[in-house]
Amino acid sequence: MNLLNPVLTFLFPIFCSSCGQVIERAEDAPACRDCWNKTLVYDGLQTLCAKCGIYHSDSGGSVTTFCRKCDDHFYDFARSCGPYRHALRETVISIKKTPSVSKRITELLFECYTRERFRVVDLVIPIPLSKRRRLERGFNQAEVLARAFAKHSNLRLDTASLYRSKHVKISRANLDRKGRAMTVHNAFETKRVKMLINKNVLLIDDVLTSGATASMAAKALKKGGVKTVSVLTIARAGTA
Repeated sequence: MNLLNPVLTFLFPIFCSSCGQVIERAEDAPACRDCWNKTLVYDGLQTLCAKCGIYHSDSGGSVTTFCRKCDDHFYDFARSCGPYRHALRETVISIKKTPSVSKRITELLFECYTRERFRVVDLVIPIPLSKRRRLERGFNQAEVLARAFAKHSNLRLDTASLYRSKHVKISRANLDRKGRAMTVHNAFETKRVKMLINKNVLLIDDVLTSGATASMAAKALKKGGVKTVSVLTIARAGTA
């Protein structure tokens, strides 16, 4: 593949969705090497909120700190590959349009999972879309991510036990923290409860912003009998 990359780039060029340069390696898509070099990818040396994983500083990775904004969230632990900037931001935007996950992103998710203090996972569950939103988009980007991650990590994937019972008609992009929380309040439900009892679940999504969506999904899962809920995403928006 290393030999084929220059040939494929010449015959079928892919352009960076951030700066417009030609992407030299297909596994880096949708961003080029230069944009990836500008992207902060967490390596365990940063100080992050011990619960929700929001960024505090570039040093002191061994320091335990809490942002306190996530105290009432129902998940137990959340981590992301890095902040919602540069190549990670472009990846999140891209995966909402095209149902494919690059090798680089799959490996970054797995590296984050193995490096951080995730509990032993019994089930990998994607954050579900409402039926209407899935029909509009044609796929669920979180499920695409979860399938790639579960295959790479040899963990069990469950796409049926958690579903979204509430459709949000308005865009959540410009809503504040309170507005986001209101749109997903009690938006999730579970079925096949016997599959969930006393399980440790890993929720997968593309980006964690306010944490409201992951929290409500975790609330539904725990109501269904799940023991612990952790969250893994490509990117983490915001700062502490």
